[in-house]
Amino acid sequence: MSFTSVKREPFMYLSIPIPRGLEEQVVVNWFVPHSLVNPTRVLLTVMKYHGIINLKKELISTLSLNEILDSDIIFVEVKNSRIIKVLPNDVMLKVIDRASSMIVAMYVGSGPAVGGNKEAESAVIVQWHSCAICLEEFEDSKLTIHHKCQGMLCKTCLEAAFAHNPVCAVCQMPIDKDKDVVCMATQDPSSQDVNRLLQVTVFFRHVFAENDMKTSELFGFPVIINLPSPVEGIKMHEIIKGITPSHLQNCSHTLAVTGYM
Repeated sequence: MSFTSVKREPFMYLSIPIPRGLEEQVVVNWFVPHSLVNPTRVLLTVMKYHGIINLKKELISTLSLNEILDSDIIFVEVKNSRIIKVLPNDVMLKVIDRASSMIVAMYVGSGPAVGGNKEAESAVIVQWHSCAICLEEFEDSKLTIHHKCQGMLCKTCLEAAFAHNPVCAVCQMPIDKDKDVVCMATQDPSSQDVNRLLQVTVFFRHVFAENDMKTSELFGFPVIINLPSPVEGIKMHEIIKGITPSHLQNCSHTLAVTGYM
């Protein structure tokens, strides 16, 4: 009679969870452009597999910003006082380069940042989005949304995609075009003045003379503001003055428009 010796490790297949092994701490710089309060550096704890939307909720909870909607907060990646890119809600934390840049959260609100401009404030401000198929930007009245996956398609692409295959072009789930897909617009803007809402980046540059030559360098945090497409230059100056750091309010400045952020 022969026996086979089998060696067994009692803890070979026993999973031992590491406390807080999936948690990650993220440094976020929070500030309100139109406020005189200095930017606040906040340490937030989230899961490693979380995204920007979870970071927003944690920021609101940590700072007790209950009166602010998460849609009124925008996250950006900043490097050398310049915005590298805007971080949408669906961006995962693991794809953000935090080694060479910083994450900045700022309050932009949902309306135009044009104080005293009654025409702009009374107009319907339409936030434009892009179609998931043709990538063209449309106002909400010309876009449809699948309420289950939040996929957005223009009406032309929706008809073409549905004629080819009766599934959602974003999540690939079967849909009823008349019930599961609705128009994004909550009101008909055709009867009112409609201005496209633009998100404009403002950064601050210090120009000084050195060795009889003019040089410049960026400083501070860049700011994103909401502006309707028709805005007068004098109003633009008023807005820039409102977001300029308090210690520079009395300094002379020049408003320059560039083609990059």
